[in-house]
Amino acid sequence: MLNPRRRRTILVVVPLFFVLVGQLPNLYLNVFQDRGRASRNRSAEQPRRARGGAEVPPGFVAAHQYVPPLWVANGAMGLASGNAWPALWHTGAAFAIGALGLGRAYRSTIRFYQGKDTSLPSTEARRKTDLRSGTRKRFLERRLPAIPEQAAALSLAFFRSMIRAPEVRMAVLMNLIMAVVLSVIFFARSRRTPEEFVKPFGAAGAVGFTFLGMVQLLFNQFGFERDGFRALVLLPIRRQHTLIAKNISFFPIAIGVGLVVLAIVASAIGFSVLVFLAACLQLIAMFLLLSIAGNYVSIIAPYRIEAGSLKPTKAPLKTSLLIFFAHLLFPVAMIPILLPPALAWGIEKLGWFASAPVNASLSLLLVAMTGGFYWLSIQGLGSLLQRREKDILQVVTREIE
Repeated sequence: MLNPRRRRTILVVVPLFFVLVGQLPNLYLNVFQDRGRASRNRSAEQPRRARGGAEVPPGFVAAHQYVPPLWVANGAMGLASGNAWPALWHTGAAFAIGALGLGRAYRSTIRFYQGKDTSLPSTEARRKTDLRSGTRKRFLERRLPAIPEQAAALSLAFFRSMIRAPEVRMAVLMNLIMAVVLSVIFFARSRRTPEEFVKPFGAAGAVGFTFLGMVQLLFNQFGFERDGFRALVLLPIRRQHTLIAKNISFFPIAIGVGLVVLAIVASAIGFSVLVFLAACLQLIAMFLLLSIAGNYVSIIAPYRIEAGSLKPTKAPLKTSLLIFFAHLLFPVAMIPILLPPALAWGIEKLGWFASAPVNASLSLLLVAMTGGFYWLSIQGLGSLLQRREKDILQVVTREIE
């Protein structure tokens, strides 16, 4: 907790963990069990009957006595049957656990201020570790194929900064949580398998959903730099290389989240290999399209993000309107992604070819076209960044509450 970045990450992850744990019974009872008709019987003789009449496994009920997050439900179940002892025992145990935690925190704090903290590695241990790792190639010393050396080094630095930033972790984690929860809610209850012509559109929708929660990261690439943007201004590299590095650093995160979302949707509705391959190509194409739009919006409408959160500071009305319309027009970026499955469905209706190979072929063509547009745009956007970098510096380094 001495590291501010680690402290902010813990403050983000711990509440999300408890929210997810608290929602597990709700997901189990309302999604994975057949609901049937809503049961109004709350008699004490049937404590193991879930809502809708579904039988809860005995092991799940027994776990309520030993797992601390489930103690509240176990106490409520005991009170419903007229037995107050479980609630009292669990309340006392919760207070005891809290007292032990506070006591340990107090003792560790005293040891730290008295100079008795031995958890930190000594200088000699750090020196031995550095000597052992000296022969290995460091992360920032790696080379990326077909990428200029300056852009490759800067992209690796950006990537390391992003995976350690609590704001990026928060955005990515919330996107994954929403993908899992919505997929469970919409697909786990349905027993009907979608028609074959619907599945490519479902895959394209999953691609669009992947980037829906990342628009703020893509359209405000310099707002998270804050005071660190001064280093980018002082770097003697071409500004288009800076934009390329920004996009490359975000590529593994976007593709990783997209593959997870596609895997969830594929397991729910069942994709063929060609449909999944087409969806992966559409994922790359949409990333390139949003990178072009994100580079432009990040240059003309930057705004500072508070450290440890996704909350923007007070922005001028012009910037706020540009941000609003940029987010509002996000569905427009999905039109090119929907074209391959739509054209493939039309060609299959005409009886010319099967839709799956046509969808994959058109998706590959879409990747080539978006890659060409990206390469043509990066030179002009780099010049625009060079003209506006001082204005961006003034915006992202100024603290306005």
